[in-house]
Amino acid sequence: MKKLLVACLFGMSEGKFFPAPWTAEDFLSYVRSIEYPGRTTRVSAFRNDISCHARSEVLGSKWSDARCLAFLRSFDSDTTLNVFPQQHTEQMCFRVVFGETGLILEAGWGQAMYVFETERGDHPIISSKLVSAEGLIASDICAPEELSASFRLFLESHRDWLQSVYETLPMIIGTTQFAIEGYFDPKSGKRVIVDMDIPLDLAWN
Repeated sequence: MKKLLVACLFGMSEGKFFPAPWTAEDFLSYVRSIEYPGRTTRVSAFRNDISCHARSEVLGSKWSDARCLAFLRSFDSDTTLNVFPQQHTEQMCFRVVFGETGLILEAGWGQAMYVFETERGDHPIISSKLVSAEGLIASDICAPEELSASFRLFLESHRDWLQSVYETLPMIIGTTQFAIEGYFDPKSGKRVIVDMDIPLDLAWN
């Protein structure tokens, strides 16, 4: 549901969903038909009884069909699978938490799942907190220059967008408490939103 909400609010992400029940053979047939040149294919499984922290793993590009099928069968067939190209590692990932008293922006380098979740604490993170996007400035946390430069560029080019999200989304989704997660390519200036947290997710995290 959250992925569909992101698509409606911020644009459709690459990839395809396979609702349960699915078969490993049908899923593999689709995987073999798609082409993500130079990119890694990732599979996420969304259980029906939890709203966040989906199992997400990489499909080996040189795996045999037999190995892929065995891997896919390790997923619960009652889950919904999402296959998509993993975001490029040479870009900034970011998470923005919005609330009644302002917003918190944090950013790291690489895959968001690792930076913000499974390997949190092992990656440099820059953060900023204020009552409005206009006043956001980088924290004093020591970070590599590449990350610091990208963070500053993101702030300079996305203040108005962040403020518009802060002001308009609560009226659309009916809550002032939410968060969005995405990527920013400092070379192209492209921004993509890939996930969203709603109140119960924030409590979980």
